[in-house]
Amino acid sequence: MTRSMRIAAIVFAILVAVPAIGDATIQSFQKLITVSIQLVVTNPILGAVPNPAPVQIARGDASAAGIKMKLILNERESPQAYHAELLHFVDGNLVAQTNQGAVRIEAAVSPNPNATELYQGCGTNNPAPPAAVSGLCQQGQIVIPVTTGITTTLTCAYAISVNTIKPLWTLYHGLTNDFQSPQPAPSPTATVPGGDVKNSTYATVPGPAFTPFVVFADDGGVWAQVGTGSNSKTYCVDLKILVPNTARSGTYSSVATYLLYF
Repeated sequence: MTRSMRIAAIVFAILVAVPAIGDATIQSFQKLITVSIQLVVTNPILGAVPNPAPVQIARGDASAAGIKMKLILNERESPQAYHAELLHFVDGNLVAQTNQGAVRIEAAVSPNPNATELYQGCGTNNPAPPAAVSGLCQQGQIVIPVTTGITTTLTCAYAISVNTIKPLWTLYHGLTNDFQSPQPAPSPTATVPGGDVKNSTYATVPGPAFTPFVVFADDGGVWAQVGTGSNSKTYCVDLKILVPNTARSGTYSSVATYLLYF
């Protein structure tokens, strides 16, 4: 299943699940945001995730990534000059394409009233996060260098804000899947369990104890509750990461998902 299909399935699961809060209050799904968490793993013993052995490409295969050429000089032929732009191959045939002018595109955009009610930030959140946000934070993602067998801890790796005037809301979170380092076939996909990354998500200092991320794909298709509140609140997300010595060097990725109900 591709990442887009996986996200679509998750959204469908969200829409059919309506949590009940308290005795009579029923909340519905309002907003979803994602944060890509990338672990750049170094294993000083095992080295990198192996790539597949190179495959010999049959002669005349149009899907080949490279171009094979042979040059023969004809001393009797008079010099000629040729010029072409934007060369590309279509079904094995070389095609010269001329430049095309810009195409005008018009779009009608309507405002989304929920667009700013839930968002991830790196310190400019409103209200301000309860701790200074890590310098590794980026908009929509965080890239963390780690070494196998050594615990890496980040204080306020990124911040999540609920910015609303609603009197009662609930925030949920979790990872969509385990951390994966995809390799071209036929190599198997290398994985790091999502539970190897723990979080402490809090709106006040000090934060609670670290707990493993819930993994939607592994834990029965459920999310964990972050907390409830009214009006606006900003959470810091601390991360504690311990990648096992069995993981090879490489980049492993997963997606942290945050869901707002009210």
